[in-house]
Amino acid sequence: MPLLSPSLVLFLLMVTPKGINTAPIGINSNSNLQSDINSLKESVQKINGWVTQLHTEMKTIRGRFEGINELLSRMKAGQGELNSTISALHGSLEGMEQREYIERCK
Repeated sequence: MPLLSPSLVLFLLMVTPKGINTAPIGINSNSNLQSDINSLKESVQKINGWVTQLHTEMKTIRGRFEGINELLSRMKAGQGELNSTISALHGSLEGMEQREYIERCK
């Protein structure tokens, strides 16, 4: 497990259910410290689970964005082809209109 930053440790100490026990050093202090350690371990495990879940969700979102980018690229390419076809058809239509006009004028 990677080292935890001091601010994360402080946060974990604040959110542990029992907090830090301040019993005087003695027979009960070891069990209190062990209880604090166990609570802290549980909190760290929960946070690790959340981080893992978020990481998985971020990878899923990144994959979806890549799919969207690919789709947009194909749409742009299709739009370019469509524009070329429309231009060619427009040119043909103008040519036909000119020939028709010339034939009517004869």
